[in-house]
Amino acid sequence: MAYNYKCYDAWYDVWRLENFIGCENIDKGFAIWLTNIESLTKDWDKVKKSLRKIQIKNQIIIIFFISNNRKIPDDDYRLDPKEGCVKLEWDKASSKEMNGRKNGICIKGSYEISWDEYKDLSNEKKILTIKVPIRKTQTRNLNMPY
Repeated sequence: MAYNYKCYDAWYDVWRLENFIGCENIDKGFAIWLTNIESLTKDWDKVKKSLRKIQIKNQIIIIFFISNNRKIPDDDYRLDPKEGCVKLEWDKASSKEMNGRKNGICIKGSYEISWDEYKDLSNEKKILTIKVPIRKTQTRNLNMPY
């Protein structure tokens, strides 16, 4: 179930960015997701096939999944002409297991998820090392009150 909650939260963040843009609070936004869950980084078509084999009773796993190369909208989740968005909603069978995430998410834009391996942090460390000012350490007498 934890995958579902975290994937729901990821799409919820996309929805929030779309709303911020729609209200003109921001011009554009970016969703950057980090994970150590290997199944999320696998190709969507392969993941979808394997998930459909194991899930016969409900679609709780597949609805919010954020696998590599997944597109929204796609053949499974099309744009609703009345709402002008793709509705990602829990099915009724899983409503007990939503853990406070009861509302569906309406995604207005078109997205393709692309997972890339992030290995090298050395550039970031060099930049931080250069920008961090060197301060003299202050000492205080431990016998004195604050």
